[in-house]
Formats: sequence, C-alpha cells, structure tokens
Amino acid sequence: MKKTTLLFVSVISCFAAMAQPLLLRHPAINNNGSVIAFSFQGDIWTVPAAGGRAARLTVHEGYEANPLFSPDGKMIAFSGARFGNNDVFVMPSEGGMPKRLTFHSAADNLTAWQNSSTILFTSAREFRQMERGSELFSVSTNGGTEKRILDAITAEAAPSPDGRFMALVKGESNPVFREDYRGPSNREIWIHDTQKKTYHKLELSNTNDILPQWGDKRTLYFLNAEQGTYNLYRLKLDDNGKAAGKPEALTSFKDEAIRHFNISADGSTIVLEREMDLYLMKTTGNGAPQKVNV
Repeated sequence: MKKTTLLFVSVISCFAAMAQPLLLRHPAINNNGSVIAFSFQGDIWTVPAAGGRAARLTVHEGYEANPLFSPDGKMIAFSGARFGNNDVFVMPSEGGMPKRLTFHSAADNLTAWQNSSTILFTSAREFRQMERGSELFSVSTNGGTEKRILDAITAEAAPSPDGRFMALVKGESNPVFREDYRGPSNREIWIHDTQKKTYHKLELSNTNDILPQWGDKRTLYFLNAEQGTYNLYRLKLDDNGKAAGKPEALTSFKDEAIRHFNISADGSTIVLEREMDLYLMKTTGNGAPQKVNV
C-alpha cells in the first residue's frame, strides 16, 4: 500500500509540474517561419511554429540562450557560458555538436547574422577606456580570428538584408528594464550607412527604443515603451536610411511587456516573448499575436 501511494503521489506531482506555465525565453524563428528556437532552463530547444512537442538541442550545465537561425535556416547560433562567460557557438538547426567560435575571457554576446557564414556579436574586450559600452565584432562560422567591424559603441546591431545599413542601439548605460524612462539616457536607434560611412539617429520617441530588426531591406521593426510598456513598432525607411513616415504600432499591450522578438528571414512571420509564453504574428494583415502551444 505504501509503495502504491508513493507511486500515485509521484504521478500526480509529475502531471502538476507539466501543467505549470513554462518560462520560454529569447525566441527566434527560422527563415520561412516554420520552426521556433528558444531557451528553456538554460538550454536551446526548437518547436514547430504551429506548436507541439519541443526538441532539446543542447544539454549542458552552462547557461545557453539567445538562439538565432542563419538566414538560410540551416544553422543556429547561440550565446553559451560553458567556459565561465558568454561565448558564441553554432550548430546545425536540427541539432548536433555545438562549435565554439569565440574564446576571449570577456563576455561575447550574440546579436545577429550578417550572412549565412558570418555572425555578429558585441563585446567589451578591446579598446575599452572611459566608456562602459560594448563594440561590434564579426566571426566566421568556420572559426578563425574575430574582428572589430565598427568604431561605434552599441548594445545591439542588425544589418539590413542588402547590407547597405546597420541599425544600432546607443545608450547602453540605461537598463532595458526601465521601460518607461524618459530622459537623456534613453536608448536610441541609430542607422549606419555602410556605403557613405555615416551615422544618423532615428527620431522615434522620448522613451527607450530597443532591439531593431529588419523585415526587408527598408523596413525596420523595434520595441518601444511609448505606451507605458514595450510594444512592437514598424518603420519604413527611404533609400538614404531616413524615416519615411511615422512609426506604426503593431501591438498595444498595457500590462505585460514584450521582452523579445525575432523576424523570419523571408519577412513573413514574427515570434514574440511575453509573460511566460511565445506568440506568433504575421507581418501582413491586422491579426493579433497568437499563443504557441508548446
């Protein structure tokens, strides 16, 4: 009787644990919007965008997060603390042995893919004097020596699909979680013109503007706290990288912010992280974000 009771309690406890909400972090979506990668309990997982059973891709005691699919969808890059601080790793998108690409003792934080064979990351490893911010580096998926590619300090960077522009976030000293902060330390989005070698600031709002990403070569998405909490916005740019109109609000959440988002390489689908769940929405039409059942 005692063994039966213990078994019954164990089974009930198992089902109770499965029923609890899952804190799914840092979602990314593949090139055609069919697969989502995310971090859960410090490992990298994938799940069909339609929902269903998730597959675990990494198993390690080091914390691993921020997965990003390559533009062709064949690889996943991620940041991992397997050796005491964040390094950049890459592996096949269906799983396999991760390959370590950076080896510095400073934290290397993944930010974007420049193309299907080059990864961008930020780090404070070099040229650090009075400033506290990070600089932008690139590294090949084949390995080798990484290199600093900009003379600007930035917390986040995203290259346009045609390579003409680089969207940057400046104002790293102001924490992201101060989402309704309005003052001189606002995080702001700048555009670097890679042809003209110039920089200019996008005049967007009086609050933090963060996490710029491209839907196509002249459409920029970002998070902004103008409504009191982070929501998703879209902005059209002209061929000089200047704003061609006003930002368009795509969501209007009032309570819980959007913490993270990612856009498929074909520009069709967005995955959002909000509360303890993942949501999908299309870039066309007026459909509301739909929860992904993982």
